[in-house]
Amino acid sequence: MLLRALFPIAVLASLAPAQIANRRYSMPAPTGPYPVGTTIEVWVDESRPELFTPEPEDHRALVVQLWYPAKAKDPVSPYVANYATLESALEGMFPSVYRLLAKLDIAAKRDAPVAAKRRRYPAVVFSHGLRTPRLFYTTQVMELASHGYVVASLDHTFDVEGVAFPDGKLVLGKFGTSLPKSDDPEEKGLSELERRLRLWASDQSFLVDQLERLARKRRKGKLSGRIDKDKIAVIGHCFGGMAALEACSRDKRFKAVVAQNAWPPTAHVIANGISQPVLMEYSEISTSEAGLRKKGVAEDKLLMLRKAFHAAAADGVKAWNVPALQIILDGGEHMSFTDEPDIAAWMSSGRRSSPKCSDVLRRSLRYTLAFLNRYLRGKRSELLDQEPGHHDGVEYTILSRAKPGRK
Repeated sequence: MLLRALFPIAVLASLAPAQIANRRYSMPAPTGPYPVGTTIEVWVDESRPELFTPEPEDHRALVVQLWYPAKAKDPVSPYVANYATLESALEGMFPSVYRLLAKLDIAAKRDAPVAAKRRRYPAVVFSHGLRTPRLFYTTQVMELASHGYVVASLDHTFDVEGVAFPDGKLVLGKFGTSLPKSDDPEEKGLSELERRLRLWASDQSFLVDQLERLARKRRKGKLSGRIDKDKIAVIGHCFGGMAALEACSRDKRFKAVVAQNAWPPTAHVIANGISQPVLMEYSEISTSEAGLRKKGVAEDKLLMLRKAFHAAAADGVKAWNVPALQIILDGGEHMSFTDEPDIAAWMSSGRRSSPKCSDVLRRSLRYTLAFLNRYLRGKRSELLDQEPGHHDGVEYTILSRAKPGRK
């Protein structure tokens, strides 16, 4: 569950090198009413040392890509920002075909002016899965921005294959490196996994600090005064989703959380719970289940294990006594929340057309937007008000009808 799924990588790595046509291809366009703008910044947390480097003067530096409703005509940008810097890391991830990623465009305008329709926009912190860079969640974050959200999507430095800083510096992942010992008594006895999750949760909270600063009109930048600091949610996939639950347990500034394939939570979350509304999203087939299937485990046994897992997760969420919803996406696999399966299908199809957004990801985004609109904007939703059950490829469950803010 905590490692990126191997299926898309295996598909891409097995493709023979092909002559790259001069034409360019477009990633799926977002469906919202706003054009999308994007800008990349480096945010440094001077209150935290960088634990992965020995230099005491190093502080935690994060590359953050902001996505927002924009004033832009016919917006277009490369799918891979700073491709020249990332190229060597992409080559390691996708041998033989990595150059094809440079042929992809997105319907977003770099550094476009912010749309003037609303004075302030709600915001979302978006956190990727372990080893899967923010790049491969572009479809998700663009969809949110096109519906009127400012999205701060980060790379957790040293926990993805490569992070391209705007100055041309490439920082590679350090997956086999343990965090140094800490004097923090709260970290005593924690596993390496839980310490890493605390680090990611701190990254997410730091992004809230920065979004709050941007919300002030006197701050420099195109988003100055355009963010509603009282309406910030967090979304995370896999490791990023587990960290999002941890962050919500510690930081009440988050008003809602969407956790995608993010169970079990940390011991801190189990002991203290969370107070925010939560949407738990699951693919039908987990990485663990896919691995067991390859080992020959019978389908009836796999189905029994799947049902037991979802029942245990549902019971754990119910214990928090907050508004809680759950969806299970038919046909979804672990990486279905990312762009990777859609890009893999495009590459293996002979590239006769541009990549398409899968039905699985589209269904996930419908529920994500309905949930954010309800708890950040107070909008009613027929989708969320429907009776629990199976609807259009989604098993929908209301885990708790508790009122927001009541434990």
